[in-house]
Amino acid sequence: MGHTVITFLGVRPLETRYEYQGSIYTGRVFAEAMLGFLDFDRMLVLTTAFKVLCEVVS
Repeated sequence: MGHTVITFLGVRPLETRYEYQGSIYTGRVFAEAMLGFLDFDRMLVLTTAFKVLCEVVS
């Protein structure tokens, strides 16, 4: 069974520095940072209105 990551996308992404287990990513969207931080099979990105915006399969 694969791993699914669920994350949320706000209406105003801000430049942010994300750090996880020694890895650093600077960007505006947390979902992009997770691509480099985690090993997963599928990512569901939800808007603040709780609608599926896109699905990333790696």
